[in-house]
Parts: sequence; C-alpha cells; structure tokens
Amino acid sequence: RSIVGETVLSALDHFGVPYRLLDLASIRPTAEVFAGCAAILIGQNRLGDRLSAEETRLLIEAVRDGVGLVNFDNDLRRYDPGLLEIFGFEGLNPHLAATNELCVTGGGHWITAEHGVNEFHRFERMVSAVLVSRWGPATQPLADLVLGREQLQYIRHLSPGSAFEPRNHPCLFAARFGRGRAVQFLLNPRVWRRAFF
Repeated sequence: RSIVGETVLSALDHFGVPYRLLDLASIRPTAEVFAGCAAILIGQNRLGDRLSAEETRLLIEAVRDGVGLVNFDNDLRRYDPGLLEIFGFEGLNPHLAATNELCVTGGGHWITAEHGVNEFHRFERMVSAVLVSRWGPATQPLADLVLGREQLQYIRHLSPGSAFEPRNHPCLFAARFGRGRAVQFLLNPRVWRRAFF
C-alpha cells in the first residue's frame, strides 16, 4: 500500500486527476461502483487473488461496456484467467523475469508519444516482471524489457530453474476490448519508485 501512495496516488494528485479510492479490505467492487467510473486503475500489486471470480467478471464487463482499465498489478498469475481475455494473453510464464532496461517500441500511441521509437531507459535497480508469449490482435505492445547477459545472471538467482532467452520481451500493452480500452504493465509497480526510475 505504501508504494501506491508514493507512486500512483502522488501522480494522480500532481496531475489533478479526480479519483475515488476503493480499499478491498472494506469495500467490494460491484456493477454499480464500476458503472460510475470513467476508468478503473489497479495500482497495488498482488490484488488478483483478492478478487472473486464474480468480481473479476464484473470488471471484465465494465471494460467491455466502455470503462477504461489501467492495471499496474503485473502479477497476472494471481488473477482469474478471465481477465487475460481483455488482452488475449496466453502463455503466461510461471517464473519471474527481471531487468533494469526498457525499450519503448510503440511509436504513435499516446502513452509512448513523448518517447522516440526504440528509445532505451535504464533503471537504477533490477525490477521483476511477468511475461506472456502471445496476445490478441486488438492488443498492441508498447515497450519491451531487455534480457541480456547481466539480466539473465540476476534472474538465475531470482527464479532458479527458469529458462529465459536473451532477447526483448513485451512488458507494456494497450488494448481495445468491446467499447473499452485497457493498459497492462507487466513490470512490478516498484519500478515507479524514486529508487528505481
């Protein structure tokens, strides 16, 4: 929760974006709650297993009906598989990857418009990520995490027994789903902390 205040909520306040905070410990998502939203922003990691299958279905229907979704929670392994259909994700890797380099690939999309195509960013520390191998035709990759020799050595300690190839893997996606639009970050939200980025 402390990461959310330091990163996501700080950014929303800075840009003057109005928001309501939904704390799953005290309020559960309903169709009525989602209907009153322009967008749903999931800002905390590891929330997937805190949502029931019915609540996940309500979220999917809200996006299909035109509510936007921005998901900073990268650990899709914890969500009901239904959420993956928004992006058409398949081949979710059970092992975590890690990197300290990012390459912006999605030229022309408003999320990456301020960056040059193939512009690299280096983080101060390694950050973990969940990888997918396939996505739907209405989903556009916008940035890749870079897995080179340095990153693969680090991953060997983070995820023993994992086997990642040295190459770039998409880690930021934008999708259209029904009448809604959605964005999924596969990097751990810690990347937005000052110590990382």
